[in-house]
Formats: sequence, structure tokens, C-alpha cells
Amino acid sequence: MGVELNSTLNQFVNWASQTGIGKDDLVHAKTTQGATGAMTVTLSDNKGDGIGFFAARRRSADVKNANNETRKLFMDAVIKMFGKTIDDVPKSVRNKMQLNDYKDKGRPLSARRIMIVTNAVKDAIAAKAFTVSGTGDAVPLLKKALADKLDHLEGSKNEKAVALKNEMDSIAKNRFNMHFAFDMKEMQRGEQSQFQKDHDRMMFIPKFKIGNETLSFTAQTPLDNKNDIIAKFVKKDTNAKFSDLKGADLNKAYVVMSFLAQRFAMCMLDGFTWGLTPDQNDAKFQLGQPNRGAECSSMELSFGDDGSLNIHLEDVRDDPQITLDDDTYERPQNFMEFSPGSSVTCTTDAKIDAKELETICQTDYTKYDHAAANNAMSVEQNPNEAGAATMGSLRFGSGATFNVSFNAVLYGGEAS
Repeated sequence: MGVELNSTLNQFVNWASQTGIGKDDLVHAKTTQGATGAMTVTLSDNKGDGIGFFAARRRSADVKNANNETRKLFMDAVIKMFGKTIDDVPKSVRNKMQLNDYKDKGRPLSARRIMIVTNAVKDAIAAKAFTVSGTGDAVPLLKKALADKLDHLEGSKNEKAVALKNEMDSIAKNRFNMHFAFDMKEMQRGEQSQFQKDHDRMMFIPKFKIGNETLSFTAQTPLDNKNDIIAKFVKKDTNAKFSDLKGADLNKAYVVMSFLAQRFAMCMLDGFTWGLTPDQNDAKFQLGQPNRGAECSSMELSFGDDGSLNIHLEDVRDDPQITLDDDTYERPQNFMEFSPGSSVTCTTDAKIDAKELETICQTDYTKYDHAAANNAMSVEQNPNEAGAATMGSLRFGSGATFNVSFNAVLYGGEAS
């Protein structure tokens, strides 16, 4: 098991991992437009090229252009794992990429380099999945909870970090999957959605990217206006109305609404609180903040050129309250009144690729048995996996990825 990669990076890894592909075998990648208009990446063996001085001497202009396009697609996929530009990529990954080869030099991309870079990506993401810094009694307790969890995992330091990262992502994905299916069921049956219940108490300000335009709303925006903005987003048409949506387009709006409801952010946080315990039961810590302002947190939603739905959430507590249940004390400790500059940020990058999104929007969720999932979660270990396993075809596939990270910067903080 390992850190979930985006779909394009996964394609490169899958190609490099094929039986019969050697470390020095080369690949070509290009974007193609599908029947629905979505852009997809296709890979093929680059057999007319080679590595080294003599191969470079006989390399044609067409092959050089194909190599440059391949490297750009690979670089873009790596960048998307960390941010928006190459500067957002950790130095450890950039060093493995050998960036000089990406300067339109026409150099081919090998299976060896793909695996070296993607392994560096996984290590870098795992290393920053859970970070705690600052002073005060809560800091060492959080670090101890992390160390205790890692002690229960096998492998090297990097392998343990990757395993924990994967576990946190998996918990977040499974927990949201069950709530998502229930929410889709309610909406498809014409009942009140969780988004409708939550819309006037939103804890973040969402932004919807439509081409070069950005639409947004706040908790104070009337529900009908919110619905119309969602319709404009899913139709990629600023004249769209929610009342006109039907079929798959209506379901796509329901998908967006489910991500906007509070359950999404809560499930992403569960990835950390449940993930720090060896058996995923009885979370070692809880995080809250009464009277939290929505202006501190943000969510950005966009559709990729390939038709994927992308969600970036920055869930911020700038005056956090933390409850820690640790063997150091006889009872759980509540930490609050942290000094200025303290914050806890839970970051999520979720992606539903075009194929998975199309499947979701064609699916009848009214048959979802939420009780069966809840009953399955009575097991002592991996309850979220047990619950999600009951979902059958309603369970998220590999085209739905959830990457979560947790960063706490804490100063002071009194225990009670």
C-alpha cells in the first residue's frame, strides 16, 4: 500500500511497472480529446529512441517534440501533487527529477526515472502528512501520539510514514464515501440534503472556477442563489439555472453539494484523529474551535481539462481547542487559550477523475443500505474499511483519490 497519486502519475507508474518493461525502456505520452470533450493522457512505448550520446545524435525533431511533451505531462502531474508551480515541489523530489532534462532538450523519459521520482513523491508527501511544531504541553503529547502510532507499523522510517499517510487517506476516503452515498440517496429521493441543512453555517468560503471566472458564495447567500452557482459550475455555463438541471447534470450538482456539506471536512479530519490509533478506534485526540469564522478557511473547486472534479480544502482553526487522551495522564486533557500565531490546518486535495465522475452521476444511490455499513463498523479493527466494504458498486473506485495532511503550530496552551 502507498500514497495515492493523481491519475496521470498513476498512468506513468502503471506503464513503468508492466511485465516486460525494463528500467531503461522509454515512454511517450500525449493528451487526446475523448468523445465527451474531456482530455485524457495516453501512453505508449517509445521504441525508436534510446539513452546516451549516440541516441541523441540520431534523434529526429518529431521524437524530440514527443519527448518534450511527455516530460511536460510528467512534470505537471508531479506538480499537481504539491501545488501549482515547480517551486511548490519539495527539493528532494526536484533533485530526483533532474530538472535540467525538462528544458525542451528532447530527452526521453525512462521507466527508471519515473519510479525514482514517484517514490520520492510518496516519501515527501508522507513526511509532511502530519507535522507538529511550537511550544507548550500539547506539542510533545501530539508528537508522542504520532510516534506511538508509527511504532505499530512495520518497515523503515520512510515506509512507516508512507503507511501512515495511506491509512489516513484511506480512513478519510472510506468515511466520506459512506456519508456521500447516504447524502446522494437523500437527494435522489427528493429529500433534504446535508448541504441544505448546513448552507447557512458554512465553515469556509468556496470558490468555483469556471474558465477564467471565479464564482463564490458565503453562508449569508440565499440557498436558491447557491444552487444556481453550483449549476453554473457543473454546466460550465454562467447562464445555467439549478431548476433546469436533469439526469447526470443534476447528479453532478448533488456531488458538489455533498462536498460542500460539513460532513466532508469532518471526515477528512477523521483521517487524522482515527489514523493515530493502532486499531482506528477511540481517537487519541479531538480538535475543535467554537465560534470559528468561515473567512479563515477556504475551498476551491474546479474541473480539470481531463474532466476531473478537483477539490482543495484548507480547513483552519486559528484559535484551536485540543483534547488529548494519553497514557501520561489519568484522564483526557483539554488544551485551549493558545498564544497568538497558533493554528491547526487540515488540508485536503480530493479528485474524482472523469470516468469515476461519470459513473457516479449515472448511479442510483437510493438502494444504499446505510444500516448495513454502520453494523459492519462494529468490528474492533479497521471499522471504516469494514463499513465501506459493504457498499458494493456504490463504493468509490481508484478514480477517487483523497490526499490529506495535518499541520499544527502551537504556542502555549493551558491544560484543564
